[in-house]
Amino acid sequence: MSSIKNQTILGSAFSYLGIAVGFVTQGLLIGKYFSLTERSVIELILAISLPLSILANLGFNGAANRFFPYFKNKETNNSSFLEWSVLISIIGFIFVAILLYFTWPLLVVFFKTSPNFLSHFYLVLPVIFAFVFFNVFDNYSKALKDAASGTFIQAFLQRFINLILVSICVAGIINFEKYLLLLVGSFLLMMLIMLVVALNKKDFQIRKSTFIFPISIKKEFFVYSSVSILTSISSQIVFQIDKLMLGGFKNETNVAIYGNAVLFATVVGTPALALMKSVVPIVAEAWKEKDFPKLFSIYKKSCITQFLIGTLLLIGIIANFHNVFAILQPEYAKGKWVIVLLGLAKLVDMATGINGVIISTSKYYVFDTVTFVILAIVTIFMNRWLIPLYGVNGAGIATLASISLYNFARYLFIYLKFGFQPFDFQFIKVFLIAGLVLALNYFLPVLDGNVFLILFDTFYRSMIIAVLFVFLIFKFQISLDINQLISNTLNKFKRQ
Repeated sequence: MSSIKNQTILGSAFSYLGIAVGFVTQGLLIGKYFSLTERSVIELILAISLPLSILANLGFNGAANRFFPYFKNKETNNSSFLEWSVLISIIGFIFVAILLYFTWPLLVVFFKTSPNFLSHFYLVLPVIFAFVFFNVFDNYSKALKDAASGTFIQAFLQRFINLILVSICVAGIINFEKYLLLLVGSFLLMMLIMLVVALNKKDFQIRKSTFIFPISIKKEFFVYSSVSILTSISSQIVFQIDKLMLGGFKNETNVAIYGNAVLFATVVGTPALALMKSVVPIVAEAWKEKDFPKLFSIYKKSCITQFLIGTLLLIGIIANFHNVFAILQPEYAKGKWVIVLLGLAKLVDMATGINGVIISTSKYYVFDTVTFVILAIVTIFMNRWLIPLYGVNGAGIATLASISLYNFARYLFIYLKFGFQPFDFQFIKVFLIAGLVLALNYFLPVLDGNVFLILFDTFYRSMIIAVLFVFLIFKFQISLDINQLISNTLNKFKRQ
């Protein structure tokens, strides 16, 4: 357990550091100094590469996580697991390359309003290759109980290198074309570093005739792979299709504006990441023991706690809109309402707590896959309907509507199956407190004129909002856990 705890702590630390570095890179440097067209090229390359890299793995990674113990034996010493993973991914990558080759005429027609993306499309395949095999080697390391290495490389090191590349591009040392080539090169470098990490595991050793697939699990493995690939592809469609459809139905400028809004929405949803990682084994254990009161308690607390933190972050971002858009290029101000819409979508997701964890760790886990596939289909149709009408705002509305319907379906399923109802009047109180704090914000004086005043305005405004919000949450006893945390913190200061 200590090993798992250490991996979780290290992984969380690297993730948060990476998010901070990524925000500086994308939110400040790219948002200020890259043209919207240049940013859109980056966004679209990643948006198409991520789902296709998942497809290229053919569901092997998802199934292998569950069946890895069957590959472990003295003869192969785990190497057959890695060999099969590499082989399947090579086949999948070739399939994706052929797919792109034959669909290229269709892609040219669809992305006719994004010519700069099409002129850089040759970078997509190497990016897919890097992502596919990074995931292969990272998955192998995770199976050997090393999750921290991959998280460090992907969540922090890659973003730190990107920060350096963006900085030297902004300084004029390299142009945008060279930046793109170096960015793709950095993805390939991360893959090679992950390969070295995987091959240096003490449990790995190449031996003759190790290419063995466990016969006993063959049928179950491929069934689970099919379910896994459906879930993974659906999730990537949900997260990336809006950018791709904006690039197809509108233009590259809209993609850049929307990508910037996604960045701020990610900040709102960040606190949920740590909770989701830490709560899975606890929920799984509660299911094993059939401890329904414990399950309900965790579910209810996760809903109100995540909702509180997400609400504070969202009103903090909204209150600082004037500072955000004073730093970024003027065109980004068109995405103000998209930030609100995507932030609300994250808030809905957080307010429904660990509903996905409860379902995926129960015997009804297939329901989670089915709803994810339905969500992907609904997201595509809503974007197809709303983007031509409302542009970036249409994409935001589509995301908010899809995520709301998806989480309502999960909530209803849990309520009907297990009788869990996590919502009460406390959520209404949070809405009222948030509205009051946000309204009072507009009475605060605005400090602007130079970057130092803008930063100071952001700091003092955020501090006042946070202190007032937390004070009211504490005063009205919205969450016993939060109140206990605040009381313990205050007591520590008193003793000092």
